[in-house]
Amino acid sequence: SPQGLVTIMNELPADQYFDLRPSETGTSISGLWGHFTTFVQNQLLPLAHADVIHPDIRAGFDYTANIMAKQDGSDMVLVDLESLVEFPDHKPPDSDVHNRYLVDVQGNAFTFVCLQCYVVAVYWSQGRSQLEDNLSKQAESVESVVG
Repeated sequence: SPQGLVTIMNELPADQYFDLRPSETGTSISGLWGHFTTFVQNQLLPLAHADVIHPDIRAGFDYTANIMAKQDGSDMVLVDLESLVEFPDHKPPDSDVHNRYLVDVQGNAFTFVCLQCYVVAVYWSQGRSQLEDNLSKQAESVESVVG
């Protein structure tokens, strides 16, 4: 059967939603964390209940991939929906030269979401660029606590 790529995105007003760039929002980290917490509760946790994850949320204080938000960082929305995958089927891309993806996460979809939150918290609080190596190794050490 023929194979192809289908891109599924949320349709958002272009003049109201922007790439999430925490360093440019003018909102404090604690304010952004409040918005991120709402995002996780309303979008990532319902997916985790269905054993579905979005492995392509790549943290960075300069740019957090696949989350769009209003200019002040509020009303965060998940985009790049073709990246959604059932947790047991998750495999990071072979071409991950910057090690930006969580790998070998044991547990379940909730463990994965918890580790994503950990990585976002560290990157944002330390002002780390998205292109710096991901915290997968540190996340793996935290996994035993949350898994």
